[in-house]
Amino acid sequence: QQETARLHMQEALQIWRELNDLGGISSALANLGTIANNLEDFETAKIYLTEALTLSREIGREHAVAICLNNLGMIARRQGDLAAARTSLESSLTS
Repeated sequence: QQETARLHMQEALQIWRELNDLGGISSALANLGTIANNLEDFETAKIYLTEALTLSREIGREHAVAICLNNLGMIARRQGDLAAARTSLESSLTS
């Protein structure tokens, strides 16, 4: 199911990019990051989530910023990088 979700979300990302809908792009990137995390592909998850985080900050989507920081923190924790996890998780609380 995760693989099917990934394929559909990649299609959605392409459509949002064609429409130049920055909110849609940000959401699709964050969703792709979540799917990659679920598949334990942490490096890919971090790439998607970092791009979603940057875009969310640029367009002022503070709720999305907090979610991306939280997810990045959870990935760091799963990878054993407790300092990065703490930084991301604390930042998510003040976004």
